[in-house]
Amino acid sequence: MVRTIAMWAVTVLASLGLALAQMGSPQSQPPSGNPGGNPSSTGPNSGMSPMGTPSTMGYPTSMPRADDKRFLQETAMAELTEVEVSKLATQKASTEGVRQLAQKLTAENEQANQELRKLAETKAVQVADGLDSKHKARVDKLAKLEGTAFDKAYVKEISHETRDDATEFQSEAQGGTDPEVKSFATRVLPMVQAENKAAKHVGDEGKESSPPTGK
Repeated sequence: MVRTIAMWAVTVLASLGLALAQMGSPQSQPPSGNPGGNPSSTGPNSGMSPMGTPSTMGYPTSMPRADDKRFLQETAMAELTEVEVSKLATQKASTEGVRQLAQKLTAENEQANQELRKLAETKAVQVADGLDSKHKARVDKLAKLEGTAFDKAYVKEISHETRDDATEFQSEAQGGTDPEVKSFATRVLPMVQAENKAAKHVGDEGKESSPPTGK
């Protein structure tokens, strides 16, 4: 009887020890970070950022639509033209008012063109770095004039250019689709409008100072 009870006690203790050992063993865990053995979706070659958004991979953050691209390209050419004719006017102007206008437009358009070129580069848009034959011909035509004839032709040219520029900048500022290009147009628009106003003012002064024509 005593032997039977002893054997029963040994069996109970052994079972209890086995149960305790199983409870203390670590549970199997699935592989962390990459279940199922699939390639990681956030690895260095995945093209995705850790937040799951597409990586820029060094490319422009956004590509402009055709209208935004056209605005950058045509504005770059217009700015270059205005700089060239204004540099010419700083040398050939016969009145101080025309010379000051030319100096103002040279400085402002050089700065605006630098900003535009940097913006175009971030958008992978190629813009001209020199005048095409059409715009060069306009500069050459002005270069042949002298005195008041030059002054009048320059002011007329700049008045038309800045008027057209203001229309283009306002159209882009209101209807552009690329946020950065639209922001550039919005910031520069007041300068372009002020240039057009200044050109008209100088033109009006020139008309008032001209001697009356006989009838």
